[in-house]
Amino acid sequence: MRTMLGQRDVEIEALMTKLDTLDRHHEDHSRHVSVLRQQITAKEEQAAMLQTDVMKLVLCQIFGTILD
Repeated sequence: MRTMLGQRDVEIEALMTKLDTLDRHHEDHSRHVSVLRQQITAKEEQAAMLQTDVMKLVLCQIFGTILD
């Protein structure tokens, strides 16, 4: 009986350790996903600014040729 309880305690401890490890991995992955989302947002903002710059250049060329 005592041996069975000891084995159960060892199994419970091992499962708790595994659960803690999985929780840490999940937290790490969640942080990583958050960072990736921030990077995507920054890239989208950068692309929008570049698109605006391109449109300004196109308009300058169009109106520059019309005015000449």
